[in-house]
Amino acid sequence: MKMKNLLYMLIVTLVFTSCDEYLDVKPVGKLIPSKIEELDRLLNNSSVYAWDYMDNNNGCSIAMLGDNYEYSENVFASELEVSNPNVDRLMAYKFNRPYNNPINPDYFWDWGIYKAAYYYNNVIEGVEEFLSQNEGYGKEVIAQAKAGRALNYLNACMVYGPAYNPGSANDTRTIPFRTTADATAVNPDLSTTQEVFDLVEADLLSALEDVPSFSTSVRHNQVTVKATLAYFYMFKGDFTKMLNYAEGAWLMPYLLKEVKML
Repeated sequence: MKMKNLLYMLIVTLVFTSCDEYLDVKPVGKLIPSKIEELDRLLNNSSVYAWDYMDNNNGCSIAMLGDNYEYSENVFASELEVSNPNVDRLMAYKFNRPYNNPINPDYFWDWGIYKAAYYYNNVIEGVEEFLSQNEGYGKEVIAQAKAGRALNYLNACMVYGPAYNPGSANDTRTIPFRTTADATAVNPDLSTTQEVFDLVEADLLSALEDVPSFSTSVRHNQVTVKATLAYFYMFKGDFTKMLNYAEGAWLMPYLLKEVKML
């Protein structure tokens, strides 16, 4: 009988209590950015850099997949084993298309490229809404996010797409270049190599205008953006621009040091 009375009292309480009292509760432990500083801190998250360079076996996936390393015979033989966690890495090294089981997580794409892109896009779109708070600071944060996004997608395109050929149309479709933070937005069509390179170039040149001279941790600054542009133009085959940006990146620390001394 007591249980029936308690249940009756609970139902009456729920009926006569305003829903607003339950809905108007601030989430605990969740970030709802309301200023640039809060969005800026998202760029310190390890997800924006760690998995772009490390795979689930703590190897360097970009170095391996981008053919910056040469496999030794022993490593090559061991990674031929089906049970090896890096079979996909080996397949890409051999220029074979890896088989990805959609049921299982794929660390390079799920934790690396597109998780990082999610953070970059949220920072870019979020800070744009709060630029009136501090325009100069906001533009610096957006520039750092754009530079990170550009390198992120450039790596993905070079790993699983054909090399850029200055003399061709570069119309092979490679990866979706997602630039929105809206989780409900439909993914764009696969971008061609040319489209990825155009978008990467636009992001890097835009970042160079506002990125700070100095930065901490893994943040981009003027030196690293110029170095990334040199890296980009090397793959694009524009060696004049590659040399100009490489030289600019090399000399900038000395120029900044002289400015500080003045």
